[in-house]
Amino acid sequence: MALPLALLLLIGLGLVASAAVFLSNTDQQVSTSYGTGNRAVAAAEAAVDHGVAELTRRARAGQDPDSVQILSDTLGTFTYTVMAYSKREHAGAGGRDFNGDGDQVDVVRYDRSFGYADAQASGAAGDQGKPVKLLVAVATDGRSQAEVRTEVARDRLNPHLESPLSLNSPSDAVLNGSFSVDGRLYTRNGVLVSSSSLTPAYGATAASKTAAKGDCNYWKPGVKIPVEGALDLAGSMMSVGHTSFDHGTGENYDAEDSLNTFKFTPEEVLGVEPGDLDAYRKDASAVTDFRNLSGINYVTSGSIPSQISGSGILIIHNPRYDVKKYDCTNFPSTCEPGYSNDAANQPLTLRINANGNFNGIIITDELVRLNGNFAMLGGLISLTTDQVNIPANGSGSLKWSCEAVNDAAEQASAYGIRLSWEHRVL
Repeated sequence: MALPLALLLLIGLGLVASAAVFLSNTDQQVSTSYGTGNRAVAAAEAAVDHGVAELTRRARAGQDPDSVQILSDTLGTFTYTVMAYSKREHAGAGGRDFNGDGDQVDVVRYDRSFGYADAQASGAAGDQGKPVKLLVAVATDGRSQAEVRTEVARDRLNPHLESPLSLNSPSDAVLNGSFSVDGRLYTRNGVLVSSSSLTPAYGATAASKTAAKGDCNYWKPGVKIPVEGALDLAGSMMSVGHTSFDHGTGENYDAEDSLNTFKFTPEEVLGVEPGDLDAYRKDASAVTDFRNLSGINYVTSGSIPSQISGSGILIIHNPRYDVKKYDCTNFPSTCEPGYSNDAANQPLTLRINANGNFNGIIITDELVRLNGNFAMLGGLISLTTDQVNIPANGSGSLKWSCEAVNDAAEQASAYGIRLSWEHRVL
């Protein structure tokens, strides 16, 4: 009897061992699958981060990808792709009609104050009305696949220009020639905005000018920019609207600002924190083509060519050039003796001396020439307090355009606001 019992016991132990091995293998397979899935999700999340950086790069280059693949790359054993879509309203199942009009074509917009907004910016305070982008990243290694979706909006750069302006400088400048400087309001396409469509008028009083300052969206209904002479000019240059050169009140031009409030660094002009523009600094030789500019180009050294074209924000600035240390006449309490004699502290100069077209913002340490048939829409700021005699020959023009300035700021803004995050293993 002992032998059959022993055999039965051995068979039972064998079954238990087999079950243990089976369960162990199953656990290992589950663990392996779970780990592979997690790695796939991690790769897809990394792909989204790469996609946000690529989306920002394209936006700063003036591109607006919609329903297209913006990148394909690898991470370890995983390959991934990222698609970019303009987020649109939809009233169907599982969707949301943000403005209640049932239109599935509207692009969803976002502002900090109110969250999602409809396709038309509300105009309320703080409303940025910037389109929302949906990024879809898929990562796979052939065994496991994951997808991550995220909605992003731009963390918009808000330039604090002392608007309205077309040409602004704290120096006692003399402009001569036949260049046209126009501080009236133009669209991004160079069309003069009719004053009859902008009411009531700010007027030309000091109080009304103060009210207009800093309002880069003053082209909205309800605002009118007065047309008035702005500079006492030599030669045949034509100037209308607000063109600001700031010096003594007895001089015959429109002093929009004072040296106490003038913004003397690119960061101050654009309303960003010190250091926020450091990543864009480069030598002039690193700019691919000054005749086809886009996004932010911050030139801190080198030789700047005389032909400028393109769009965006162009900065010509020596970071060591500090007007308040350099100019002992106007800033006796902050100037440093000998500072202006040091070659390392000299301003970078901009000499526009050829045909070209530019839309956006140009900030330079010292503007010394405006020759040629150069046409610009936006704002041109010279930071020097030195007296400059600017030749302005040719038949070029500089026209104030808030839309061009906003477009330049839009190009410079990064996609930094994450609105949603969803991931799944496929």
